Amino acid sequence: MGSPVLFRVNGYPGKDFTGRITRISPVADAQTRQVEILASIPNAGSTLVGGLFAEGRVASERRVAMMLPETAVDQRGPQAFVMRLRTGSVDRVNVTLGLRDASTETVEITGDVAVGDTILLGAARGISVGTPVKVSTPSDQKAPGTQAVPARGTALK
Repeated sequence: MGSPVLFRVNGYPGKDFTGRITRISPVADAQTRQVEILASIPNAGSTLVGGLFAEGRVASERRVAMMLPETAVDQRGPQAFVMRLRTGSVDRVNVTLGLRDASTETVEITGDVAVGDTILLGAARGISVGTPVKVSTPSDQKAPGTQAVPARGTALK
């Protein structure tokens, strides 16, 4: 009771609502096996109306952990791993997976990975172990002392 609830309501795209659990049914529905949860939701100005479909999340556990995008973790084999850039080359680091957050598409990891390590994402994970890699300024950011390229792709004169 009293746990926070975060939810979205059809008809209000991109808007999050919050509330608190006030009651949890002691029995599950025999057909659907669902348990009814009632929440108290502030509704200043009568923004929400009855009959709308809502989808939400209840925080059942809260902890501080290292999270990575799911696209950074290779889970195809018996041991999950990430590809990390260290001292100018790529190395493979085995990791153990923990909690997943479907809403942010991230996964908790533990292993020989530290905050601040550069982890390869998506297709970059395919770079072979030991391959030398040089990180440069991304093309969408202006490096100090350089001239910006117009977004239209016209030539600079």
